[in-house]
Amino acid sequence: MKNLKKFLAILSILTVFLASGLGGILNAPAINAATSPIPVPVALFETSLASGITSSATSMTLVSGLTKDGTTLNGTYAFIIDEGTANEEFVNTDCLNKACTAMTRGLSVVTGTTSVAALTHEHRRGASVKITDSPQLLILSRILNGNSTIPNPLSYTSGTGPVSGSDLTDKEYVLSVVNGGPVTYNQVIVAGTAGETVSAGNLLYLKTSDGRWYKTSASTASTLQSAQLAIAEGAGTLGNAITNGVLINGVDTNNTGTAGALAYASNTSGAISGTTGTTERVIGQYIVSSGGLYFNPNFYYTLTKDQKDAIAGGGTLGTPSTSNKFLTQSYLTSGALTRFGGTGADGALNVTSGTTTINLGGSATVIKNYTSINVSAGATLAFSNPHANGTIIELKSQGAVTIAGTVDASGMGAASTNTGTGVLDGTATGGQSATSIANGAAGVAFSTLSKNLYTKSSIQYIRKSVILYAGSGGGNGAQSSSGGTPSGTPGVGGFGGGAVYVECAGSLTFTGTINVSGKNGSAGAGQGSAGGGGSAGSLVILANTISTNSGTVTALGGDGGANAGGAGNPSFAGGSGGGAGGYNGAGGLNDVSINPGSGGAGRGYNNSSSSAFSGGGNDTTAGYIGLNTDFF
Repeated sequence: MKNLKKFLAILSILTVFLASGLGGILNAPAINAATSPIPVPVALFETSLASGITSSATSMTLVSGLTKDGTTLNGTYAFIIDEGTANEEFVNTDCLNKACTAMTRGLSVVTGTTSVAALTHEHRRGASVKITDSPQLLILSRILNGNSTIPNPLSYTSGTGPVSGSDLTDKEYVLSVVNGGPVTYNQVIVAGTAGETVSAGNLLYLKTSDGRWYKTSASTASTLQSAQLAIAEGAGTLGNAITNGVLINGVDTNNTGTAGALAYASNTSGAISGTTGTTERVIGQYIVSSGGLYFNPNFYYTLTKDQKDAIAGGGTLGTPSTSNKFLTQSYLTSGALTRFGGTGADGALNVTSGTTTINLGGSATVIKNYTSINVSAGATLAFSNPHANGTIIELKSQGAVTIAGTVDASGMGAASTNTGTGVLDGTATGGQSATSIANGAAGVAFSTLSKNLYTKSSIQYIRKSVILYAGSGGGNGAQSSSGGTPSGTPGVGGFGGGAVYVECAGSLTFTGTINVSGKNGSAGAGQGSAGGGGSAGSLVILANTISTNSGTVTALGGDGGANAGGAGNPSFAGGSGGGAGGYNGAGGLNDVSINPGSGGAGRGYNNSSSSAFSGGGNDTTAGYIGLNTDFF
């Protein structure tokens, strides 16, 4: 009993201390029992009821409202009425002097706060009323045991900082730390709801459509890129909270590895790996002694100062903005820009049999934009109606180009006596009309032209620019002037070869034939001399990749027309051979039956020995086929 009294005395002191912090002192303003359920203790207070109360009354009047030291009751108090009798009852009430209201009747002898109907009684006038510490002790015991919560903030008389790790802190100290003092923590964890079954240590992403957490996979880029990542700190099932929440930054002890090693998202759903998956995403780094994983999925992707400076712009280039944007690969490969391989606006070109003819409409340049090009074995892609000075034909493909059949652009160059379309270092090119030839006189000789455009060296050949030309037409023959009167019908010069440029953004397969040769001159009639052959055109094919390049390119000057007369008759002259399509091409042949060269040859781009008599050069390699990187 003696120890029990000491224990009760200590609890009473503790009650007074806590009450001073929670409920204020006796002279403090009244505190409602609903907001301050811990009554204010007063030592040795006893009085009686000034009038009787029923068992359901919520107010009572006391005979006296003064304590032994003359202080007026003003606060929330716990009383015992009719102590030691059958009607003994604990109540909790707000008192101001003798008037007490907001009574809680029949207080439980276990909780000290709840009302028990069986413990409420009717009391007569004069019944004893004493302040008791039983409810306070019950309430404090439950708080200290963690069964109840402290109803109001605890505070110090002045700011007091913690000394040991278990000390409580006050608001003043917390604010001082936030405003400049050190803050130490290992984890940032938030509550999360699982979108599927997850386990502790799983790498998760937050799906924006439903706000739930799902397991990531490096094989699905959308679960890693532009997504909030986290690590599950416990298990979770569909639609339910994930135990212990999800870690969005800090140390995760569910995953361990070699200290300093990087951790990656894995192709295995929800897993973390030491090597990258299909989509690379570093999500952290293992810490020393296999103590866990420092999880920060963004630290590896922070821009360095040099990288930031590189994209900052400024100066004459301007500053990045909504109107001055960076170019994406998608934009560069879209139809917004002119690009290698064209736009694909003309769809797919698929020549599987027979002959498909493209009408050039008399245009100097014709550009076709295909998604793919296919000329099957046995099929022919031909052209018609070239410009008078020849047509440059550009066939562009966004995808693969397969030429197993024939592409025939022969004769798509300049008409007889006309200059072919193209530029050779500023030097005029083209057909040369023969002058009137009397008695089989020699035709007009041609001077040697520059060889700088297409030379035997591929590096010199390409010159880092694509230059195309259509072959010039052969010269017409002439009438005989024998006897002073022109007679006979002269032959017509052959058309030059067309210029063909193929641009393949996909893979090139060339096993067929491409012909850009000039046409032969026609024979004269009667005493007319024959026409000269047209010069060959040119071919350039550039591809992103080359699968097969075993086809044949034919780029020959046309032959001169045949002599219409008999042997030994100088009044009838044969036509000159057409010029070569390039230095790596062959000129046409002269008609050598009698006095060749009356009709002027189509002037080609070799002309190392080109004249009305000799025709063009005779190199056999024609055109250029290579990778687009050779030029761009």
